[in-house]
Amino acid sequence: MKSEKLTAEHLTGIAGRIAAAPVPAKQLTTADAVRQLLPTLRKMLSAGHTPDSIAPLLQAEGLQVSARALARLMRNGKSSRRASGSTK
Repeated sequence: MKSEKLTAEHLTGIAGRIAAAPVPAKQLTTADAVRQLLPTLRKMLSAGHTPDSIAPLLQAEGLQVSARALARLMRNGKSSRRASGSTK
C-alpha cells in the first residue's frame, strides 16, 4: 500500500472527521440514575406506588437498586456510593 503525502487540506479533513466523532457514553452510578429519574419516581409515588413496587420495575430495566436504597436515594436526592448494596 502506497503512503500518501499529508497536505494542509488533508489534515483539515481529518480534523473535521475526528471532531465529529461521538462522545463515549459516561457510565452513571445508581445514585445518578435515581437522581435523573426523580421526577418520574415522585409521580409514581403520588399515584400510589411504593419503593417496594418501583424497585422491581427498575431492576427489570437493568438498574440494580433495592427498595430500601431507592427510598433512601429518593429522600436524599443525593449520590450514595452504596446505593445498590443495601440489605437488611
